[in-house]
Amino acid sequence: MEGIFEKYRPYLETRPCELCGQREGFRQLPTREKYRFPVGVALCPQCGLLFFNPMWSAQGYDRFYEADYRRLSRPDHAPEARWADQQALGRWLCESALAGILKPTHRVLEIGCDCGGTLAAIRERVGCEVIGVEPNQAASAAARARGIPVKTRSFDGFEFEPESFDLILLAKTLNHMVHPVRAVQGVDRLLKRGGYFYTDLPDVVRGSSFRRVDAQIDHPFMYGASTGRLLLISNGFSIRKSWEFPRPHVMQIRLLAQKGAGPGAAGPEIRRSGRAVRRRMFWNTLKSPVTSFKQAWARRAGGN
Repeated sequence: MEGIFEKYRPYLETRPCELCGQREGFRQLPTREKYRFPVGVALCPQCGLLFFNPMWSAQGYDRFYEADYRRLSRPDHAPEARWADQQALGRWLCESALAGILKPTHRVLEIGCDCGGTLAAIRERVGCEVIGVEPNQAASAAARARGIPVKTRSFDGFEFEPESFDLILLAKTLNHMVHPVRAVQGVDRLLKRGGYFYTDLPDVVRGSSFRRVDAQIDHPFMYGASTGRLLLISNGFSIRKSWEFPRPHVMQIRLLAQKGAGPGAAGPEIRRSGRAVRRRMFWNTLKSPVTSFKQAWARRAGGN
């Protein structure tokens, strides 16, 4: 893994906080990166955002996703398995999150659509016009083979006419983005007024403490419930619904937001987010020695 990381070392750069613009006072946290890359996570003292600092530039991540991401992350996760997962999400969106909202006349865009299963499920159940954006050539080709129109490129918010979509999806994608604020602003540009934006994020804060953050290099920014909401609210969206879904190894936050109804995030909202993150990590830090003691005692009692 060290050899792979060395390819990307020239792309490392320091950055201010993406959410609030804070430039100093970051707390560097003990970090365990999934692939054992020698990187560290910083905690913003204002809003509570967690992020790699330094982190790879956008060019570095583009190269990583094209050359190394798929074989490192889930080499055995075939397109058929990903398709089934995406179909399940599409059904849940139609039957639960967006029930009574989606109409056959609506246009739906998915950013990071992979092989297109979510869009296919929405088109099948509601009859919407769908289109995807996917940077990976193999994934976008798989989507087109199933009849889903896809643009093979990275998303920048200028691929389509302004205010041309009723619903935009960023499923398992926003946490991979090097410029998430720019991405959310691009979503705002493309949505019709009153249109809906769905996204989901792993709740990394829920499992983090001041003793350790479990991170992975393809998630340059790590969110909790408060920072995920702050990202949307501060860019003009209003949160309409939210859910917490248990996933393997992490809790997933699902958010449905609406354009044109958000007040924006002022200083008090930013500071509230920071306090919420620090409070969660503080309690996790207190719990971790107790948990370790209980596990050790259980092993001893069991003779292991």
